[in-house]
Amino acid sequence: MTSAMDGNSRVVSLFRCPSLEDVVSIVDNAHVVVEDNVIEALDRSRRSYVEAVKRGDQVYGYCTGLGELLGKRSEKCDSEWEKHVLLEHSMTIGDAVPKTLVRAFLAVRLYQLARGRAPVRGIVLRRIAEALNNDFIPVVHRHGSVGASGDLAPSAEAFLCLFYGEGQAYNGEDIVPCKELMEKLGIQPLPLEPGEALALINNTAWSTALGILGYESLRRLWNRSIEASVHTLSVTGCNEQHYSSETLHATLHEGVRKVGEEINQGITRCEKRRLQDPYSLRCTPQILGAVSEALNFAKRLLEEELCSSTENPIIVNGEVKHWCGFHSIHVALAIDTMKLASTYIANLTERRLNQLLRSEITGLPEFLAGEMDSVGAMITQYAAASLTARIRWLANPQSTHSIPTSGLQEDIVPMSPESGYELLEAVRLLAYILSIEFAVSKYASENMERGVGGLKRLIEEYNDALQREIYP
Repeated sequence: MTSAMDGNSRVVSLFRCPSLEDVVSIVDNAHVVVEDNVIEALDRSRRSYVEAVKRGDQVYGYCTGLGELLGKRSEKCDSEWEKHVLLEHSMTIGDAVPKTLVRAFLAVRLYQLARGRAPVRGIVLRRIAEALNNDFIPVVHRHGSVGASGDLAPSAEAFLCLFYGEGQAYNGEDIVPCKELMEKLGIQPLPLEPGEALALINNTAWSTALGILGYESLRRLWNRSIEASVHTLSVTGCNEQHYSSETLHATLHEGVRKVGEEINQGITRCEKRRLQDPYSLRCTPQILGAVSEALNFAKRLLEEELCSSTENPIIVNGEVKHWCGFHSIHVALAIDTMKLASTYIANLTERRLNQLLRSEITGLPEFLAGEMDSVGAMITQYAAASLTARIRWLANPQSTHSIPTSGLQEDIVPMSPESGYELLEAVRLLAYILSIEFAVSKYASENMERGVGGLKRLIEEYNDALQREIYP
């Protein structure tokens, strides 16, 4: 591969840390370009690793047992042993995850390995890049990882496909055997050498990919929430003092100022009807500003993880070192923080919706009910309340619920993957709540001309549009 970069390419470099935007671009099919310095760094690390084994140094994972069985030695030390390691770890269950998540995982693993400290050959990294560029994406099933010792199970299932042709892969909208797609693409199996299977699956990439897709989706909905608040405030009226530049600059919280300024610029009608609006109208800058700080915190942790070596062992200054870089506690904390932040948006949105249904706030009929309506738009709030309750339940932090694995060896684990799935579910539900607010505010501004049947269709239209904006 060349080192040139066009507008739809992402360069993988030893000397530049990637951003979350790099991963999102690859998820959206940007071309991957691997610089030669990455390949050379990995080849050097691989040579140091093999030399350490030849010297008789103790090296974890070079044809040894793993976890609590680390003292076990394999009599058969070849590519078939490496394949067997992947087969043993490929214990995923449940439904197949969306293709976008697997692309995100491969992109994250590519960037982590590009730090050059993993004991794998450069050609191993090239295979991952080749798979992404050819849209050769394995099918991976949902459950099986606790986010420590690496995201072992999903990683093993993915790499069995990419290197040995075992399992299934996505072929457009279809699912076909990996070997069949490899033959179609002209890609040959690439047997792994001793220690490479462990180096590939010992990672936090699956958890990090979940976090990145969750972050990007929640960030987009955060922006939509500001937009929704503007629509609502244009119906309910508001006291402009709440969003004036004078009051906003009384706080040091940058997020509060940003949200308040966007509201101030976006409101088309801000008639002062009340001295102090209800909190869900008045305090939107404070609440969404706090969410922006949570997103910034999560982004920093995820980008640091994306630019970290996460395998064990690693090669540092030509020496094999053993450590705990595969423990995804930072990712777990980022994800759990975003789940909590999603509840703030959900709570705020549901309460703003409630204000839209109050005659004393809008000056419109109670619950926006027409003459022939029994409840008007009342039940939209019921739906929003139901979804908000579910998001609150999903906010339970998984990272505090460690269940030890591998006997007494892996005795505290972060549970980041399951939390990541919960974040993605929360985001999808949040999109629906925002769709209800958008639709009801529009319905109110049009003086209920569509009728309740038209309101329901409007909610679905907004939801379809918002769901297309988020991952996976």
